[in-house]
Amino acid sequence: MFDFKQIESGEDFELLCEDLLRAMGYTIEASVARGPDLGRDIIASKTVTDELGFTETYRYLIECKHYARSGQSVQEADIGSPIARMSTHNCNRYILITSTVPSEKVRFQLAAVPNAVPGYKATVWAQNDLVRFLEQHPDVWERHVSLELITGAPVRLLASEVETWLQAMGYTLADRQLLGDDQVEMVAEMDRGTIRQRLLIRCLDGEADVQRVTALADAVRERGFAEGWAIADRRVSSSARALARENAVLRVFNLAGFMRLTFGPYFDALTKLVEESHIPAYYVDLGGMVQF
Repeated sequence: MFDFKQIESGEDFELLCEDLLRAMGYTIEASVARGPDLGRDIIASKTVTDELGFTETYRYLIECKHYARSGQSVQEADIGSPIARMSTHNCNRYILITSTVPSEKVRFQLAAVPNAVPGYKATVWAQNDLVRFLEQHPDVWERHVSLELITGAPVRLLASEVETWLQAMGYTLADRQLLGDDQVEMVAEMDRGTIRQRLLIRCLDGEADVQRVTALADAVRERGFAEGWAIADRRVSSSARALARENAVLRVFNLAGFMRLTFGPYFDALTKLVEESHIPAYYVDLGGMVQF
């Protein structure tokens, strides 16, 4: 049932692991990183209560190694020093999640962590462990495999672009799933003290028409979201825009409009800063320079 070769990339495997951890009751503090991640893929936490009623919160540094397509095992060089990474990210637990198996040296390395630093612990979820956990949460697998089967489709590419921008804005993403063959739905959450939001996002292949936006409005109301955002890869119909204007919990965009609305003030501030510094007055077109 669980053929990890169906997961195309390492990043997609990390997203699968992130959703699985969330389904298992972990709180995701740092989601899958795009770009430099300082030696971590995911940071999660979980509060545990013992039989006497005492509670303790553990912070987990999680590294995901997706080698199912090559079949190779995870080697020591692949994980470096888990202890150093835990220290860097203020974690006291380390989990290596792999779609294959770790080498024996890696197993010994992780087993020795508590002896090296009291209070630190490390473990591995190898392929068989991952299968066991996914069997308990089959919806996680179904969401990710259904998306992977349409790799390269416009709606998946749009969803990936939207995810990147939402994460740059500070949102964490969950519950990504394919609706039919032309929509991807995800939940975007932000909790920064006084700023708390929970949004239902739908990425649409083609046009955001009134029928799709009405369906989003119904889902927002029935599932208790603060807002619903419809983001189309092409255009938004005039009737859909009119519906959104009449409904305070709805927002509709094409991709360019979404990027402009969310990051426009930032780009405007940069432009103003450049103009005030008189940088354009000192610009020299390299194409016009004398060549020797």
